[in-house]
Amino acid sequence: MSSRRRSRYERLLRWYPTAWQRANGQLMLDTLEQAADAHERALPSISEAWSIRAHGLVERATPATIAVIAGLALALSAVPMVALWAGGFNSSPWLLALTLGAQYSGALVASLAAGALLLRTSLIPAEHALCAATAAVPAWTFGALMAASWSVGFDEADAGTGMSWFGSATLLFACLAWLFGILALLPLTLAAFRHLSLHSVRWALGVALGAIGALAVGIMCLLPAGSILISAAALLVAGRLIPSTPRAPRRHPSRPEMRRPLSPRNRRQLSVAAAASAIIGLGCVAFALTGSLWGIATLDATDTMRIGILAGSLAATITVAASAVALFARVGPPVAAAAAALTAALVMVALSYSLRDGDPNGWMLLVLAGIATGLAGGLLVTPLLPARWWLRALLVAGIAAAIAATVGILGIIMATFISPVVAIVLAVTMARRPRSARATPKLAPANAG
Repeated sequence: MSSRRRSRYERLLRWYPTAWQRANGQLMLDTLEQAADAHERALPSISEAWSIRAHGLVERATPATIAVIAGLALALSAVPMVALWAGGFNSSPWLLALTLGAQYSGALVASLAAGALLLRTSLIPAEHALCAATAAVPAWTFGALMAASWSVGFDEADAGTGMSWFGSATLLFACLAWLFGILALLPLTLAAFRHLSLHSVRWALGVALGAIGALAVGIMCLLPAGSILISAAALLVAGRLIPSTPRAPRRHPSRPEMRRPLSPRNRRQLSVAAAASAIIGLGCVAFALTGSLWGIATLDATDTMRIGILAGSLAATITVAASAVALFARVGPPVAAAAAALTAALVMVALSYSLRDGDPNGWMLLVLAGIATGLAGGLLVTPLLPARWWLRALLVAGIAAAIAATVGILGIIMATFISPVVAIVLAVTMARRPRSARATPKLAPANAG
């Protein structure tokens, strides 16, 4: 027995979690020593050391750990969006480099979180997964260099000063990023064709699928929204995998009263409110699209569009409030919080379009409206999330960031054109009698006189 070999094995076993080492470390160490004596190895082999590291990382890849990694990826991926909204891309080259570094670091961490989730499905061996993670590091590094090179080259071409070696190396960095991206996806694509008996066909299809997948993921993550979506999806899946602690249900005397089904009178009131919102909203849409043809000399198409969106956003608040009341019996308090956030977003849109065109405060109000829209989406799915408060808060923040960064601003602006349709559906639904209240015909007894 070699003390040097034993100390090397002890260092390798540190890749496992501390709890695992306390429970199984000594037994595993003795087993490794016996296997090394049987094969007459003075030190752990390269493949053996790689396997120990890989399986140690598997033990560490718990759903809670993956959720934390995905949350970190989401935070990093949100940095470019914040810089874009704040106009940071036009400030200085150093800030541009910082935002690009954060964007591609977020993409790397997001891919590691997604890979850890795939690893838990036992689709690929732990050793292959570690190879994929290792290849992902240079893939995203060269991707960041590609983006920086393109930006530098664009500025140099615009200034007419000639291209530097870095500014002209965009294609080289892109090819290297693609190559390492293929290597990172190769274990997964080969596992997808593991049923094929011919190794040459399996490798050809695996490489082809890896090339397509690496190109698709790279193009998707050229924009920060791509890595934000991947991070949010990994965060949501990991959060759902974390076991919830069973808790005794708490009774609230007022809650059954608050969640009673709507009475016929309340349904009629909601139907009338939704119908009124639909009529006002359709008028706002018509004015926004065709108001310049109504013969109002002082208003052009831009003015009528702004006035239509302003008034339509305020009319949409009626639809939001009526929908919240209608859904409260099913969803509970989260729908009230989501409605409050969405109402605040609509009011901020109205305030933004009430300002003169080009006012910088208008854009800031739209950014805040997009954030509030994302928060409304995150709050609305709260009943589907795990019960642990920290995990629920993390998931709500992740979903809110994903919605705000992708469709938040555009979606809340388009609410003027969407809310009349929602209002019509709500008005018709509330006007109909609920199934539980529909009377079933009673059959008269057979011997009735």
